[in-house]
Amino acid sequence: MVLGQYYVAAGRSLLGLLFIIGGLMFFRRPDFSFARSVIASHRLPYPALLLTITMGMQLGCGLMMVVGWNARVAATIFLVWLVPATAMFHPFWKVPPEQVPNETFHFLKNMAIAGGLLLVMGLGNSA
Repeated sequence: MVLGQYYVAAGRSLLGLLFIIGGLMFFRRPDFSFARSVIASHRLPYPALLLTITMGMQLGCGLMMVVGWNARVAATIFLVWLVPATAMFHPFWKVPPEQVPNETFHFLKNMAIAGGLLLVMGLGNSA
């Protein structure tokens, strides 16, 4: 089905662009202080290194998905990163009640993205 291939490419590209834009947003502050402080606030070691790895992964794997080169590999890398990051950074079950709606939304949004990544892992570049 020729039309299906365009749907797969469009969906894969939209997912990839989400991560590319996320990676580019780190550059809003040249010293990356905010992003490093968020990582450090979760008691993760080597926040600067983790930030560098995250930025490289988002930009590199996002581009891989957009152009359709090893999209399954890129989606797998994103999924392995996204699930624990979501649990760590959006724990709706242990935030104050006024933060529950926001954290729940971000948790569920990331799980929907995980669903899209699973589709890319299954379909790759084909329909």
